[in-house]
Amino acid sequence: MDATRPPLPSNDDAAPADADWTPLTRHSVNFTTRRLRQVSTTRQAFRPIWGIVVAWVVTIPASALLVLGYLDPDSALGLAVARVTPPALIGMIIGSSTLVFCVLAMWAGMRPIVFDTASGWFWQGWLSPESTSPGLTSSSAVRLSRVRAVQVLSKFVQDKYDGRHYHFYELNLVLHDGRRLHVLGHAGMAALRGDANELAAFIGKPVWEKVNF
Repeated sequence: MDATRPPLPSNDDAAPADADWTPLTRHSVNFTTRRLRQVSTTRQAFRPIWGIVVAWVVTIPASALLVLGYLDPDSALGLAVARVTPPALIGMIIGSSTLVFCVLAMWAGMRPIVFDTASGWFWQGWLSPESTSPGLTSSSAVRLSRVRAVQVLSKFVQDKYDGRHYHFYELNLVLHDGRRLHVLGHAGMAALRGDANELAAFIGKPVWEKVNF
């Protein structure tokens, strides 16, 4: 048996009657955003699905080209005054806004979500908690020994753009002191439930699930 891997979760470690099932995030999306990947024998991480990565790769250069299309490289300020018409300004505003939004979305979407059994840490962010604040439990990092269960829950939400309703699923960590940390959420029920079970087996914790179909 691999000494770096914790024991499998016990089936009798069910959620208590007073477990908190309140959703932790107000945000929601109606598609799958990340999947759990095996990085090494002692590390798993949630990473963006390829469809989202391709969307970033296509949208960011397209937005940049839209803005650059209204710039004059021979002008001292890089902007051809003669071309600053209302349609051009609208195009530049749309292109610039889309570019900034996509870059920020890519930065947030690429933010690591890591479970490492070798160090004994879960964290979200570009730096491991060992290199920043050892021993700290925050909204973005906790020692795996403090985790009691992997929680999966759902909520029914309405899309603010087209008005359609859908189920949104959350994956959270429940700590021994009752606190909960949000890991991620999306609308892919089968993907999230599968990842939750794989993650629970990896870190040796039970799954507490309460979802609506």
